[in-house]
Amino acid sequence: SIIMKKRAFTLVECLIALGIACFLLILTPPLISRSYVNWKEEVFLREFEQVMDTAQITAISTGKGSFVTVSGGLVELNCHGARELDKKIRFPDTMKSYSIQTYSFKPYSGNVSQFSSVTFDGQNRRYTYVFQLGEAKYHVEITDK
Repeated sequence: SIIMKKRAFTLVECLIALGIACFLLILTPPLISRSYVNWKEEVFLREFEQVMDTAQITAISTGKGSFVTVSGGLVELNCHGARELDKKIRFPDTMKSYSIQTYSFKPYSGNVSQFSSVTFDGQNRRYTYVFQLGEAKYHVEITDK
């Protein structure tokens, strides 16, 4: 008689594989949620930079002043020369700014009328945008909390 040997997983091997899979599943959600929070903050910061660039370009091209206000969890763009570009963006839930700033962009030159900075506190990092007087240029200082 011929005895057939079948190769199969034993119960112990299946339990070990299941245990490893469960362990990996337990580790995954915190990593995903942390990545999602960082992504939301990065998207907001890119939108903020676009708002500042739009305000400057609109002030130059229309010859009318533009304003960007940061306060109360909201960034508001007011383009007096092109109202269709007005925009409001909300801070993500994990980000705050404790200062109230209004940036005024001068007609034709697009220069900022005052030197200042605005700081956004994220969940893991602090982002400070420092604006140069006159040129509407800025640099970003990023520090870990």
